[in-house]
Amino acid sequence: MDPRSGFWKFWLIPLKLCLLFAVGLTAGSAFAAENGALRMRAEALAAQGRCEEALALVRDAQASFGEDARLKLISGQCLIQLQRFADAVEQLEAARTQQPELPGVDLYLGIARFHLGDLAAAEEAIAAARQRDPNGAEVNLYWGLLLLQRAQNGQAAAYLERARLANAAAVEPVASYYTGIAWLGAEDRARGEAALRRVVEEAPNSSWAEEARRALEKMREHEAGRWWATLTGGFEYDNNVLLRGSGVSLPSEISSQRDTRFMWLLEGGYEFYRSRRWTLGALLRYYGNEHDDLGNFEIHYPTLTFWADYHFGRGLTGRIQYDGGYAWVDNDPFLSSHNFTTSLYQDWGQRGRTQLFANYYRYDYKFDNSDVPDGPGFVNAPCLDIDDIVCAPPGINESTARNRDGYGSSFGAEHAFPLGDSGVELRGGYRFHLYSSRGSEYSYTGHELKLGLQIQLPWDLVLDLLGRYTYKPYRNHSTFPDPEDLFLNRQYGLANHVRRDKVYEFEVQLERRLTDRLSAALRYSYLRNRSNVAVFDYRREVIGAYLTFKFQDLGV
Repeated sequence: MDPRSGFWKFWLIPLKLCLLFAVGLTAGSAFAAENGALRMRAEALAAQGRCEEALALVRDAQASFGEDARLKLISGQCLIQLQRFADAVEQLEAARTQQPELPGVDLYLGIARFHLGDLAAAEEAIAAARQRDPNGAEVNLYWGLLLLQRAQNGQAAAYLERARLANAAAVEPVASYYTGIAWLGAEDRARGEAALRRVVEEAPNSSWAEEARRALEKMREHEAGRWWATLTGGFEYDNNVLLRGSGVSLPSEISSQRDTRFMWLLEGGYEFYRSRRWTLGALLRYYGNEHDDLGNFEIHYPTLTFWADYHFGRGLTGRIQYDGGYAWVDNDPFLSSHNFTTSLYQDWGQRGRTQLFANYYRYDYKFDNSDVPDGPGFVNAPCLDIDDIVCAPPGINESTARNRDGYGSSFGAEHAFPLGDSGVELRGGYRFHLYSSRGSEYSYTGHELKLGLQIQLPWDLVLDLLGRYTYKPYRNHSTFPDPEDLFLNRQYGLANHVRRDKVYEFEVQLERRLTDRLSAALRYSYLRNRSNVAVFDYRREVIGAYLTFKFQDLGV
């Protein structure tokens, strides 16, 4: 017997095992390949909306190859399309149990539960899907729909807009339709109408467009001839009612520049025409206050506004507006004003809102300025009349130079940008000012920068922060002297530089809605007018508490 025969028999066993493994691996690969091909075919059919065929193919694949989490996911997706939501939940639950990290299973499970009306379970599933894909179009769509179900309309609209911007092809026109409904629920008619019109324009023959047309028609029927009003009342503490400048003495009849007052603001509007493109309306506004001590500074200021809006579509609206007002101070005529404004508003959805504007206005002040007696022409020289308290450099007619009547214009841009879903909105803008007065004292150009934040806080609190800086280079030298240079019966001198003002403003307001119609607010404002002319260099702080009652949708 050949001793080598045992050697070959020894190595023949592992060789056979390797061959068997290779055959099994090949068969397994073919098995997996066939299973994968069937799954891909089922996914393609589901994507085409041929769900009955897809479900039949899934059943065949499961019968041949056994249970598979991805096949269950495909089955769940198709059952959702067929509105068999309970069956879809069963398939999707099984898929998630078998493969918890399977992409999309939480989303579709949340969708199925949402349509079954199980909002708590739907929220749990969609929240899990958001952790994996926070920017997904369908994830944001259904998160927005959940918020809409809970009447959190403003937040719902933001998520629905985000869904549209993420992948319009996947969620439109559904996202725009419900965005419109959400904005209307948040009482933002302009954005609600823009979203609904987008549905009509971009999907004109769809059932969603028909629903959007009904919503627009219902809104027009509801709002045609609609009137609304708000009434605000509050108490304020003002530490500089007189806007007293640096070093300026108080008049002898006034004991203090500080005071408390009660204020009120009544606004009432009426929209008397509305069509698909045009909206016409009017607004009456009346501001007044009553001081505790400084009754000479009580104001009554009604204004009347007319406006016409033209809706271009796709979130773009143009407005022409006129404001006319007349003010009384201490029951004496003080000011009449006329203001014409043109604006363009563009709603960018999740990217915010932009406003471009230009206006022209005229002011007519109803009080006269007194002339200061002329002096001999030398600073600190005795006045020509011994009875004159002070006298001015000769050749200046103060009653003319200090005439504030004039016209002005301004133009600029502002943008409001929501910072994701944080409940924070950033606002900023620039405005150019130009004012030409009849007298030389008040003509100026100006540059204004504004920056603000609106923050949604817990307990329905809204915090508003606003900062503003304005630089006003006046055109001429001031006719007002430095108060420190005034001496009895002496001619005062004037500064040899042109007036420059730098205005710093800051305001913070905390508001809470108490009921659907009643809200309360606390407000603090600070104004610093830094001027190189002392009489215009002052500070002012106002602290106030307010209640606002809203009358809305109460009449037609």
